[in-house]
Amino acid sequence: MMGIPKVPRSFTPHTVQYFEYLGVDDYDKPSFAEPVTVEHVRFDESLQSSSNLTEQTRQFSAVCFVYRDTSTPFLDDFTLRSKLVFNGNEYIIKNDVKTSHPFKNEVWSHELEVL
Repeated sequence: MMGIPKVPRSFTPHTVQYFEYLGVDDYDKPSFAEPVTVEHVRFDESLQSSSNLTEQTRQFSAVCFVYRDTSTPFLDDFTLRSKLVFNGNEYIIKNDVKTSHPFKNEVWSHELEVL
């Protein structure tokens, strides 16, 4: 059976901390699990800017790529509203685009869109 190419570790030089979102506490504040350190991911940051006649806004966003063959540990699921910490900056997971392995019934990668 044909395999899919592995992502080289040199393409995934970053490490993030993942804090799974658990819900809200008694004071209506978000509650998170203890962090899981995920190594060998790719974290690409960007700056979005928009303006109108009265104001200009800037928002930092990023995409974190997590691959089954490279990232450790590989998590099959990431919970929306969870927190990622990269280089001391906190981001919230807004979307998880999963890519399925073409020959197995498993997730091959995650594309985590964060703000």
